[in-house]
Amino acid sequence: MHGLCRMFDDLLSLYPSTLTYATQSARGTHFCKVPRRASLFTKKKLSGATAMESSFLLYVSIFLLLPAFVGARQLQQCDSCVPLIPFDSTVHKPVYTVGTFRLKNLLILDTFDTTFQDYLTATAGKRFDPPIKFEANFFPDHDLAYDLVEAQEIDFVFENPFVASCLENQYDTQPLLSTVRTTSFGGKKLSLTHFAGMVITHVDNKDVNTLEDLKDKIVAAVNPGALGGGLAQFHEMQKSGMSYLDDPAAIVFAKSMFTVVKGVLDKTFDAGLIRTRLIDAMQHKIPNLNVSAIKVVGVKTDDGGTLDEDFPLERSTSILPEWTFSASRDTPVDVASEVQAALMALEEHGRTGVAREECILSSTNNTARCDDLRDVDPLSSCDATVDSATAAGKVTSAVDHFTYRPPLPVNRIRKMALDLGSIQEDPTSDSLKCYRPANFYEQIVCPKDRYKVSLDAFEVSCNKTGVVCPDGMNCICKPCFEALPIEVAPTDEYAAGAGCHKMSICGEFTQNSAIEYTVVDNQKLGGRNLWAKTLEDGIDTKIAIAPGPIPHTYSFSLRTSKVGIFILEIYDGDRQIEASPLRVKVEYRTCPGNKEANKDGDCECKASSVTMAGNCVEIWLVIVCKSVQRGDQFFSLLTLADPVCTLL
Repeated sequence: MHGLCRMFDDLLSLYPSTLTYATQSARGTHFCKVPRRASLFTKKKLSGATAMESSFLLYVSIFLLLPAFVGARQLQQCDSCVPLIPFDSTVHKPVYTVGTFRLKNLLILDTFDTTFQDYLTATAGKRFDPPIKFEANFFPDHDLAYDLVEAQEIDFVFENPFVASCLENQYDTQPLLSTVRTTSFGGKKLSLTHFAGMVITHVDNKDVNTLEDLKDKIVAAVNPGALGGGLAQFHEMQKSGMSYLDDPAAIVFAKSMFTVVKGVLDKTFDAGLIRTRLIDAMQHKIPNLNVSAIKVVGVKTDDGGTLDEDFPLERSTSILPEWTFSASRDTPVDVASEVQAALMALEEHGRTGVAREECILSSTNNTARCDDLRDVDPLSSCDATVDSATAAGKVTSAVDHFTYRPPLPVNRIRKMALDLGSIQEDPTSDSLKCYRPANFYEQIVCPKDRYKVSLDAFEVSCNKTGVVCPDGMNCICKPCFEALPIEVAPTDEYAAGAGCHKMSICGEFTQNSAIEYTVVDNQKLGGRNLWAKTLEDGIDTKIAIAPGPIPHTYSFSLRTSKVGIFILEIYDGDRQIEASPLRVKVEYRTCPGNKEANKDGDCECKASSVTMAGNCVEIWLVIVCKSVQRGDQFFSLLTLADPVCTLL
């Protein structure tokens, strides 16, 4: 076809005016301007022939070639119509890098390096003069995608739509494509633009049948950034009223979906969180995998109790768009455009590659003829080459593979991430910002009205619950507690989540002693202007609250001689905190001997005693002693009173 285009262009080049015709390709419609005869009877000589002769030659040629040209033009692109893009060293780079999360052990991973290196180099790379190259950079952790984009170490990124939407929000990456996963189901070819999450357990586990049954169970996920292996299922748990962090006995981040599945099969984990189609990919690589021992929990069906016709796979979550291919902010538009077009044409090139491979396998002697791609695949693209067809064929002939389509919206994923706290509103920029933790402890984002335990408490939390975290994995064991944003409690009684509630008795002490209070800012906002005041006998007394020894903690003390129940108010600026006001109970102090405390907290003789020789003596004892001294026969028998009586 390429030669046919040249012949047609050569014929039309005999004429000084131009005729515009269009060709179709994966890149859209391209316009080629070719000369045409302004007047059929011009007497000007052209290449030794009269204009009339040339016109006759042209029309005969068009008559003979037009059917082939029109038919082929509808199916193919003529490369001569799309000029190469001059390489500009001030704009372009000789090598562009595609970064992607390494899907450990997945069958589909085998095709990524071929797609992002070999295929893109053979297609988009050849659109530049001189050609550019592409290479793949596989990273082991979703969090590294942020670092690589921020450092401008990758030009394109292939990630799950949650990470892709975060990168778009924070680094202005541009989604170019969504993937279509081609696989087989029930003996039929299935093209999926979406995927979903699954909750699996061992078929022998009769205690786990619903999401609610995950309470107090050991649940394995992949990592905090995994969409199909964690976030999607966490969101379903949250929608059902559960705390995905605190209801399970432990969340184990196993780092690999394969590890999750194996742990469910050997009953290390009570349940596991994975994405759809993973088990099929595992079974292809591990033929003896006991798939029949896996049970899917909380399967979603339509109103009739059957699986969705458009998504006939067992799933425990809502469906989500497949992975996203994006360009970085600084990737030149022409490079991004050519990459987008090339990936959109992957399936077409793959068909040609498969046809060429079949030709080679069926040829006994002359395999060179199989390099004539127009011969082995009459519908092949004009810009198909042996290299592009070979690379694409390797990808599309895989049992499970990705092709590409225009990007799907990810609004639902953003909403899910906002609900989980993985994406937060940044008040300083009035925009959404993905939470970027510095360490595993900081990756924990507790649900609304729940707060994270201290680092010290977190490090021993699994030991307290009796959970043994497997080697090489990270575990979370009930890391959040329900509490008010600012908690107040007597220091010797304080425990996380056990602060005093509005109008409760918050501390008891005696006159003229002091009671220490701890105030904890569970929101960890910092910069609090905290202070307190007491209301005693209609008198307000303001009390300073000072920062404590631990960040986001504060302390103050109370001392009074008054007895009774008093009001204690705690303020943040000019507003009372949610727990305020509180009540404080003050009791009489304990005095030695026959003394008791008065309303001012001073010790004085009890009403039933009198002061004698500087001592408080019970009145009845005075009477007894006087009687003894008078010789009263009855009281003289009370010899125990004699030592006291010597004081009188």
